[in-house]
Amino acid sequence: MCGFIFSNNKKFKKKHFLKAGKFIEQRGPDQKKYLETSFFKSFHTRLKIQDLNSKFSNLPMCDKQRRFFLFFNGEIYNFKKLQIDLISKNVEINSSGDSEILFKYLIKFGIKKTLKEINGMFAFIFFDSKKNKLIAARDEFGQKPLYYHRNTDGLTISSNIQSIKNLANLKEINYQSLKMYLSTQSSLILPKQTMYKEIFSLEAGQYLEFEKNKIKIIKYFKPLKYFNNKQFNKNKKKN
Repeated sequence: MCGFIFSNNKKFKKKHFLKAGKFIEQRGPDQKKYLETSFFKSFHTRLKIQDLNSKFSNLPMCDKQRRFFLFFNGEIYNFKKLQIDLISKNVEINSSGDSEILFKYLIKFGIKKTLKEINGMFAFIFFDSKKNKLIAARDEFGQKPLYYHRNTDGLTISSNIQSIKNLANLKEINYQSLKMYLSTQSSLILPKQTMYKEIFSLEAGQYLEFEKNKIKIIKYFKPLKYFNNKQFNKNKKKN
C-alpha cells in the first residue's frame, strides 16, 4: 500500500504538499518524497513489499531524461511475464520489483496495451512532460482508490480524499451522497461521487487523460465482453 498526491496547480506551495502529505503517510511508512518540476508538485509515500533494498524501485519514478514520471499504488501480479516482453525489446531492467516493470511497459507500449496486459490491483499516474500529458488509471475492480479535483487552476489527484480536501481547502459537503449513504442498508454512494461536492472518484476500470487543460475519461474494462455463450459453456465444463 502506497499513497500519492499530485497537482499541476501552481498556487499550491511545497509547505501545502507536506501538510497534505500527512494524510497519506500511513499508506507508506518506508519511503516518502516531495517532488517538484516545472509541470507539477507532488508527494509520494511507499510501503516496501518487493525489491526492498534497491533505489530503482523508489517512488515516484522517472527516467534519466526526466520526461516520464510514475506515481503508483498497488501490485502487478504478472510483472515477471511483462518483464520478459520488455527484455525481448532490449529494454534495460534494473530492479526486481513490479514498479519499474509497469513504468517501462507504459513507456514502451503505451496505456492501452499496458492496461490490456497487466494483472493486478493498482492506481497510478503516468506523466509525459514532453507532451504535458497525464494519464491516471484504476484497476478493473477498484481495489485501489483514486480521487481527483479539478478547477480553473489545474488538476489535483490523490490516493486519499483528505489530502485533496486539505490541499485545496474544500469543505462543501455533497448532500446527495450523504443522503444516499445514510438511507441505504449497505451504505452506498454513486460510483463517481464522494462526500465532498468538488472531489470525485475515478471509477473502477477507467483511466483519465488530461491534456491541453481538458479531461477525458475512458472505460477500458467492460465485464460483459467476457461473458458469452461460448465462454459460459467452456467454463461450465470445467466446473
